[in-house]
Amino acid sequence: MQACREHIRALDRRSAAHCGLLWDMGLKQLLDSGDDKRALLGDIVAAAGNCHDVYRLAYERWRASLTQHKMDVFQVKGRFVTGLGLKNALETGLRLQHTYGVPILPGSGLKGLCRHFCNEVWGLSDAAFRAGGEFDQLLFGTTSQQGLAEFEDAWMVPESLKSSPLQPDVMTVHQRGYYADASRPAAPDGASHPVPVPFLSVRGRFLVAIRVDGERESAGPWMDAAFQLCKDALEYWGAGGKTSSGYGRMVPVVAR
Repeated sequence: MQACREHIRALDRRSAAHCGLLWDMGLKQLLDSGDDKRALLGDIVAAAGNCHDVYRLAYERWRASLTQHKMDVFQVKGRFVTGLGLKNALETGLRLQHTYGVPILPGSGLKGLCRHFCNEVWGLSDAAFRAGGEFDQLLFGTTSQQGLAEFEDAWMVPESLKSSPLQPDVMTVHQRGYYADASRPAAPDGASHPVPVPFLSVRGRFLVAIRVDGERESAGPWMDAAFQLCKDALEYWGAGGKTSSGYGRMVPVVAR
């Protein structure tokens, strides 16, 4: 184990080809060895774009397979973050694509966002879009039947890797003692020292792709509806975590 720690410490972390491995496998060893957390995050940020060439080939193969999908490229307005609650050596996690270590928006999260938006917003004017309604069940399915809409994982556009898609960020806990003590002995008094917690957020562009099962003539209108729903949800609510603070908003751009 000591030899492993020494080898990891000797690596040029900023030239790593897979920042996800550094994040998942090496981080705990480095922290145990006394490395500064902010410096480690800085190295991960610097390494995030090193896989551009091999990732671009995989991205092009994946995109070429989406022959029956409606798709567009979405630009992150500000920052996006997902996977904050994932197990990690730090206090905050980050969702990265397993194979290439590139930020990704999981299709399951995208589907959940769209279904919630459908119920809460579109359902205000049409009961069929509310949870359990006819259109809701048709698009998203039930526990016993698959829905028509299929949400692919949204891959990051390769050009976004040329300037690191990962960015250092910080959240500040102002009443740590109050939140740490489950008994809540007293109300927060504003006298506690703020505690900054560094984490990584994402900027760049993602390709969002949706397919609706069925014959092309009948599936077309539903595909348009599902994609418009996704567009509205990303633009007005945002995806991922910290959306109440403005994170995760995305708007469509001209697809490349």
